[in-house]
Amino acid sequence: RVVCLEVGCGLTVPTVRRELEKVVQKFPGGKLIRVNPENPGLAKELVPRGVSIPLPGAMAIEKLSKQVAATDEMMQATYILWGVDGGCEVRAPFGTCLGRLLRLAQSQTGMKLEYTQDVTAEVKQVMGPKTQSITAERAAPMELYQEVKLPEGSEMQVTAVMRVTAKFSNGHATVGGFNLDAPLAKRVDQVCKLLDEVNVGFSQPEYQKASEACEDRRSLLKETRNVQFKVLPKYGIEATEKGTSIMAAWIGSVQQGIKDIEEKVALSMHLSRVLYISKLPLVKSKATLAEEEASTRSQSPPETRATPSPPKAAERQPLLPLAPGPAAAPGIKMAAPTQATTA
Repeated sequence: RVVCLEVGCGLTVPTVRRELEKVVQKFPGGKLIRVNPENPGLAKELVPRGVSIPLPGAMAIEKLSKQVAATDEMMQATYILWGVDGGCEVRAPFGTCLGRLLRLAQSQTGMKLEYTQDVTAEVKQVMGPKTQSITAERAAPMELYQEVKLPEGSEMQVTAVMRVTAKFSNGHATVGGFNLDAPLAKRVDQVCKLLDEVNVGFSQPEYQKASEACEDRRSLLKETRNVQFKVLPKYGIEATEKGTSIMAAWIGSVQQGIKDIEEKVALSMHLSRVLYISKLPLVKSKATLAEEEASTRSQSPPETRATPSPPKAAERQPLLPLAPGPAAAPGIKMAAPTQATTA
């Protein structure tokens, strides 16, 4: 995949032109870009593998630079690198190899990174169990990138999270003993605040009473969503089922051993009772629903139990169960449990 860029090489002294033509012919996949306002032509054998640009050198370089910059911006990804005693968050082109990411981390953040030539990283899927180890010359696999929310606002960016065998120091902030650059420190701070607010909601007596009364998973998840949906919009996350997935990925991007985060996540799972959700059935059994319906009817005043006149055909509606709350609640899809998922 060799590309030769030839700028301003004319025919008066054709040495450079001939040298680059030899290089292109040496590599089967080689390409030649020739920039010359007076002699832009290509030899016949190079026409299928070359591009001729009849422009002055300075103008051509300026235009090419703008196009490269625009392409790089569209293909940028966020990389969250966690290592020994610290981490950082950097922007780099999609598919950047580990070695270059570490060099960019030092130049972009000003942090000091210590690592050896055989440095490796474990790339982890933010919302899933998949992981893969890579070496310095390899990039994160495509399937392990995922859209994750920025530290602030609602913008989502393609992100890869890596655990690197490198030591980080000289960060902008220290959180739980970890040296972090400013963007990653901000991300950790915002996630902590979100977890604190959600946990306050879960600890309220009304929630505890309602969650304790839940007899199936659907009704418990409905109660947890009621709490989460009040908090999520404050952090740029929509109050929907999709929003809870965004929240889980956001939290998962910083769940890398920081004690404060781990404790808040564990507390959230406990207070919400989601930690114990596996003990509940997915939905109430038909027998339980029938018993509740019969009990409700038997407790109704006599006048309400009188058989009403049959409605006209046009007025007939589908029968609904008479059971309260959870039995009539809409179905809520359960996300697959992951390390990042919190209540």
